[in-house]
Amino acid sequence: MKQLNVAVIGQGRSGLSIHCAHLSKDTERFKIKYVVDPLEHMRKNAEEKFGCETFAEHTALFDKKDIDLVVNATPSYLHVPYTKAFLERGFNVLCEKPLAKKVSDVDDLIATAKKNNVLFAIFQQSRFAAYYQKVREIIDSGILGRILQVSVLFGGFRRRWDWQTLTEFDGGELMNTCPHPMDQALMLFSKDANDYPNVVSMLQNTSLAAGDAENFVKVVLYKDADHPVVDVQGGYAYAYAPYTYKVDAEFGGILASQKKVQWKYIKPEENKPLVLQKESLHYRPGLMPHYCTEDIKIYEEEWEDAGEVYGTFGNMTGAFYDNLYKALTEGAPLEVTPEQVRRQIAVIEECHRQNPWIYGEK
Repeated sequence: MKQLNVAVIGQGRSGLSIHCAHLSKDTERFKIKYVVDPLEHMRKNAEEKFGCETFAEHTALFDKKDIDLVVNATPSYLHVPYTKAFLERGFNVLCEKPLAKKVSDVDDLIATAKKNNVLFAIFQQSRFAAYYQKVREIIDSGILGRILQVSVLFGGFRRRWDWQTLTEFDGGELMNTCPHPMDQALMLFSKDANDYPNVVSMLQNTSLAAGDAENFVKVVLYKDADHPVVDVQGGYAYAYAPYTYKVDAEFGGILASQKKVQWKYIKPEENKPLVLQKESLHYRPGLMPHYCTEDIKIYEEEWEDAGEVYGTFGNMTGAFYDNLYKALTEGAPLEVTPEQVRRQIAVIEECHRQNPWIYGEK
């Protein structure tokens, strides 16, 4: 098995705690060759933990000929310029989310990758989350019939005071937390990356955030009767977050957390034909007013993530890198494509346009 040399740019929460944490264990397939971080103590930590060479500036990697993959885990506002710089120089790049805040930037990155014949991937690991895979499986089975609405809630209740509360650094929960549920939600809206929804949104900044960016996100995606209405919420202004997923459908529904999925449904073929009655239900003597009632069999099922086939939360990263490794070594298609992420960025850009009290001229 070929071992790929990886350069990781950034040793923050993502670069160190997600990417390097995985790569340092997946040593049969990956080797952390270089690490870039402006902080000396983080470079020293990487040298000691991973046995790699480190640099303070990403430009030090430009002339390296032994890099198979660059992981861009820098702060959000550096995702586009750093990714483009490496794509232009012929490097394969995995960029952290959020990829960008403008569709034009995504188009530029896609074109740059194609021009230089390199792989360009975006780290949307929640596509591989066990609970989402299960929800997707139930919907795809058809037992629920037509999907009417999908509600997704990634919420908590706390205060925050770091750089991701600032719009100047491309912070805010729409671009921080919500790329996870938004990626999932758009795939439930339509698997076609070229099928774009209409968008209605509300973003709010509250005193729970030290900066000026939103910590309350409400986005509704809709189009027509052939698409479900998709409701996405995220942030840390939610004192109650009773579910991660709630799906309303023709024959039943789903209620899911990240640990447990419950679903109930009827089997239409088991029920007697539904006959419309225009007359009052108490149309003849001896009948009193009443509602439509009948005995109908409802099936209920349940799933918990412990020990099941999709893997648990911590394996999302592993599943993403499984696909990425095959793409780099075998030419396998990416499960998460730049074109799919482009649709997400189009939604984000429209939300920013609709909320000028946060994203207007300053």
